[in-house]
Amino acid sequence: MIRASLAIAIGIVITLPLIEPASAACRHEVCSTGVEKGEWLYIALSSTARPYTHYNFRNLTLGDKQEEYPAGRPKIPVFLGKKRDFVRFRYSVQICNRGGLLHKSTCGPWADFVHELTSAPLR
Repeated sequence: MIRASLAIAIGIVITLPLIEPASAACRHEVCSTGVEKGEWLYIALSSTARPYTHYNFRNLTLGDKQEEYPAGRPKIPVFLGKKRDFVRFRYSVQICNRGGLLHKSTCGPWADFVHELTSAPLR
């Protein structure tokens, strides 16, 4: 029993430095976690609301283009670039239910998020 606990504790200490820094927050029933890997930011979404059919996602830092992602726990890849000049990545997300024939989707309010980049801006 003691050996197993010691092995688990050693395993945790060894893997802690390997975990990428992430920022997480929940707003308007949307939860978001961002993880940086090189020139990319990976944003994982989830929601406490039910039912919903999809997310609308807006990249506010690199343009205001709206994209749609299916319900569940999508991971959104965002290319930050080699020569970025920003330290905060801003984006908005809303949860929606798809409308039927000739009906628009019904969506909740936009939830605004800011990911503070942990890597230095590249120039």
